[in-house]
Amino acid sequence: MSELQRMTGLSQTAIINLYYDRTKSVGFETIDKICDALEISVGELFEHIPNK
Repeated sequence: MSELQRMTGLSQTAIINLYYDRTKSVGFETIDKICDALEISVGELFEHIPNK
């Protein structure tokens, strides 16, 4: 988590909340920073799981 924080400039709290699924929404800027830092696409970051 500390490496992702360093790579993205996001706060430690933001990263912890994302990791433990403690947030209801994620801003596009945050998604963009994470994808850029990890050199991945949005599709690789998220998986859609339909409601049953």
